[in-house]
Order: sequence, then C-alpha cells, then structure tokens
Amino acid sequence: MCGQLDDGTSGSLQSRSFRYTALDSARNEIRLLRILPRQNGHELATVHCEIIHASLDESISYRALSYTWSSPWDSQHTIKLNNLDFSVRENLWLVLLQLQTSSEPGFSIWIDAVCIDQTETRERNEQVSKMKTIYERAEEVIAWLGPSFDNSHLAFQLVWELHAHSDDVNWIKQRLRHPRAPESLVAFGALLMHDYWSRMWIVQELAVAKRTLLQCGIDSVDARSMSEVQKLFTSISRKEGGYDEDYIMLLLPTNARARAAVQFRGMTEVRELQEVLTSRQRQVSFFECVLHNSLKGATDPRDMIYGLAGLANTNDIYRIEVDYSLGVDEVYIDLAKRELRTCKALNILTRARLSLNPHKLPSWVPDWSTNSDHHKYLYDIKVPEYAYSASGSSRCGVAFTDFKNVLKITAVVLGYVEALGEASSMENEDDSQNASHLFLDWWSLAEGSGVDGFQEGFGRTLICNRVSDRNRGLWNKDEFGSFVLGTWVDFCRANSSMSSIDPVLVEFYSRMQERDRELEESIGHEYKEEERRDVFRRWTQTSANFIWDRRFFLGSSNMMGLATEGVQRGDIICVPLGCPHPMIFQPVDGHYVVIGEAFVDGYMYGKAMEKLERGELKLETFELH
Repeated sequence: MCGQLDDGTSGSLQSRSFRYTALDSARNEIRLLRILPRQNGHELATVHCEIIHASLDESISYRALSYTWSSPWDSQHTIKLNNLDFSVRENLWLVLLQLQTSSEPGFSIWIDAVCIDQTETRERNEQVSKMKTIYERAEEVIAWLGPSFDNSHLAFQLVWELHAHSDDVNWIKQRLRHPRAPESLVAFGALLMHDYWSRMWIVQELAVAKRTLLQCGIDSVDARSMSEVQKLFTSISRKEGGYDEDYIMLLLPTNARARAAVQFRGMTEVRELQEVLTSRQRQVSFFECVLHNSLKGATDPRDMIYGLAGLANTNDIYRIEVDYSLGVDEVYIDLAKRELRTCKALNILTRARLSLNPHKLPSWVPDWSTNSDHHKYLYDIKVPEYAYSASGSSRCGVAFTDFKNVLKITAVVLGYVEALGEASSMENEDDSQNASHLFLDWWSLAEGSGVDGFQEGFGRTLICNRVSDRNRGLWNKDEFGSFVLGTWVDFCRANSSMSSIDPVLVEFYSRMQERDRELEESIGHEYKEEERRDVFRRWTQTSANFIWDRRFFLGSSNMMGLATEGVQRGDIICVPLGCPHPMIFQPVDGHYVVIGEAFVDGYMYGKAMEKLERGELKLETFELH
C-alpha cells in the first residue's frame, strides 16, 4: 500500500503534498522508503523516493538510518515522495543525496522522520515502541555523521590502517610515530566528539544492530573496526599488550578531551551498554540505563526516557510505556516514582538539583533534559570503584501523596550548613584563572574553621576523595589530601605570584616536592619535570570538574564538604535511608525542597549509620515538595 493524495482541491499546495495512509496495526506494519536512481544524470536533480507499507511479521529486507534530525530552524528541502512534495531537514536531505549516488538502485531503508507520521500521536507511540525491533531486523544500520569535516578522511584512514594491522605492535608503533599521526588522531577525536554521538536515540539504534556502517561524506567504516581501534587505544594508553609508551599522551599532550574521546566515546559507549544489558549478574533498572546515557541529548526531552524504552523494557524490573500525549513533567515523575517504589533505594534522588528545573518538577525528581551542562555528579555508573555508601545497607521507605506529588522519606540528620565559601565564578571546568581564585578563597574559610587537621579533609573534599590504590601512585591515602593541596599551589603559581599565596600552603607545596623526591629515590627513578607537572594537572583537573559549579561549606559539628548551587546557610545536611550520598534539604514554608547531593568529608561510607546505632544522631521524616 502506498501513500495517497490528500482530498484537497486539485492544484492547491496541499494537493501536491504527500499525505500518509494509516498503517495496519493488526499486520504489524511499518513504512519503508525506496530511494530511486537519480534521473537523467542531473547532479542536482530532486531526490525521488517511493514509500511502501511492509509487515514485520513477514520476511523483508531493508536497511535503517541512524542520524541527527538537526534543528527545526535549519534549511528545509523538498523531495518527491510517490511523486508528491515532502519536506525534509538539511541533514536528512544530504544523506538522501549521498545514498542516491552511492547505493544500489531501489534499495529500501527505514528512516524515522519519513516512515512515521510525526503528526499522529497514536502512530508515533506505536512505531517508537517498535524501533528496537526495526533496527534489530535491518540488514544494516547506516550511521550518518554528516558531510566530511575537520579532516574526517584522516580519521577513517587511521581506523582502516590500525584495524588492518591490529596484531602487529611494531607496525602500529611506527604508524603512531609518523609526522602526521597527531593530525590523524586529532581528526579521530573530532569525529568522536561529533554531535551525532550525543543523541540518545543512537544508543538503541547501534546497540541492537546486526551490522553498522559509519559514514561521513563519502568515507565509511564498519563500526566493529572502530570499536576495536578504540580498545587498542585504551591498551596503548595503559601501556598494555606490548606498548611501552603512552602514544596517546605523547601525540595529544594538551588535548585531554580528544584523548578521552578516542578511547571512551563513540562505539566504546555502545559496547559498554551492550555488555551491561547482556550481563546475567543482575537485572538493570530503567534508571540505571538512563544513568549510562545521561550525557546524551534529545530534541524532545521525553526522548531522554523513551529513547531507551526498547532496550530498558526488555531487561528491567519495571516498564515505561511510550506515550507522547504525556507532558515532560509527567514522564519524568513517572520514572522517579516507579524507580523508588520498585527498587527501595534513593539513588535517583542524588540526581535531583533545584538549581536547574525548567520543567517545574517536584524538587526530588531529576530533570533529564539538563544533563549537557557539564555538571559532574558524585557517582559515575561507569566507574563503580568510586561509589559511596553513606547510608550503608539501609533500605528506604517512601510514601507519596497525591496532592502536588509530595515524597515522604526518613533521613539521619547530620546537622546544618553554618558557613559558605565564595560562589564560583568559573565559566566551566577549564577556567583556570577563576579556579585559582576560588581555591584560595575556600582555603581561607577552611583555615579559619579552627578544626584540627582540617588540611587533609580540605584536600579530600576538593577531589571528593576520588583516590584509590590504582590512581594514588606512591602516596599513602592518609597523606593524599596534602598532596592535592600541593598540586593546587603548583597550579596557582601559573596564575599568580607565590607571594600572594598563604605561606602555609607554600609549605605544603615544598613538602610535596620533598616527598616526591623521596619516593623517586625509593624506586630508583627520577621523573622529568613535564611528567610531574602532568600528574599535578590531572589532579587539579579532577578537582576542577567537581568545584566549578559547587559551593564549599562548613557545617555544624566540624563538618566540611561540597554542595550544589542553591545551598544556603541553615540548610539541613542529612543521609536519607537507602541513599548512597548525603543530601542537602532546604526548609520552605513548613516542608522541604531538595537542593542536591553533597560530599561531606568523613560521612561518605556509613559513619552516619554508625552514629545512629550509638544514639549520637537521630532519624527525622522529611516531606519533600
């Protein structure tokens, strides 16, 4: 069955436009697009296509397209659909032109923007629910990254060559010593930082595909090849598999984002989620699937949830039904309630932030549409070694009121916020000038607290105690806070004179240098100055990732920590039962609102529960609006 003409008056604009005919749900129908060969050899001829109905219950051969929709304000182009006008956005028009010239004539492909009637909510709900199956059954998924850009051809060439010689360590070493190797690696990093990889929908589209072809302009490569090359780069960075030097660092010494991208973005993210979903160790909650992809984005905020429904609903202990008649707030509230009722844990509460809430959600409901603001949450599901357990093994008890979506929980009260450090003026985590000023201001507040041994606690707080046996090098855990302070003094030296830095801090810097020399002598190896500086910068960057949009605070009972924006003096610091992190609650008109999670030095691993058992702290019930 094909699309048919509208019933409009002959010759009108509407009568020349394509009009969908309804899909037959009983036959499990979808639409497929057949791209017709270019007519008469005209290079700029209109793209001609046919649209057909096909049943997923029958044996059908087709491909599926994975791409970015681009902005609604981008250029619109007209194609011919069953000889009728149909408007598409710039990026789709470009891929249709490319496919028209590079693929066999008349092949069928599924493209969401064309094959789903986006104006019909019922059809949209039904077809979006089928998308996992559609991409699973496609012979091939074409991942379109747009026209060639930023030397992207060099990135594809690098992947082809390294994959072809992946078992030849010496050949790869020689290739990475080539004068143009840095340029190729930068191009590969740019390819993996392309907006395409930020789409929520690509997670499902690529994770279930039989085969994926990554295409940028006229260049293409099998996705498995890219995944293998990214694994190779991780081995090189870790000096494993016969690689005695970190060529990634040598080639990109000042480009941390590109170094991270070539190892951890793109197909690495897809592979990691595949491994999580296929693991039989335990069921993964829908919320955890969202966490794995929380830095993705979607044009429609509801798709931050619906874009994972096909994957998460097959592995989850509760289901989220796709329903575009619901508002964004209803979708996000529904996920939060299902997670809390089912999992009996308050992990989802740690993602709530009052400072960003454009959809007017209750303060305890995370807003998944705001995840592209570079805020670094305390827990990264991809790095479980740094997981906290502030409430020990306790389980939460939650209750909801129908009126205004109020959540009632029980928490161990630690105290309240007494003093706040200066609000950050850092524009982002890379703002070095303002980072130095912020560190020195917070140090002054901590130093004036009068708490014995505050220095180590302050150092731990700056990095949220993200230290482990793997990353602390030769330093002991109980002295690592002092090391962090020393790295910050080294950092501040680049932005101000030593005479403006507190002599106590300068002493930490001197002690760090002396301790470094002792450790080097103990292992019989002297590090180069640039190697030391790189280690220092990695730790100040780790700290900057957390502090740039947070506030340092001092609390009652000698507490110190970091809180999210919006915290005020007098706010309650507590550890809710079943919650892995301390939280900040703000009293408002007889109830409370969630400000956000908090790092509280000394209270991240069960100390509150121990004090509760000894009768030193008490439980209170909080009504969260």
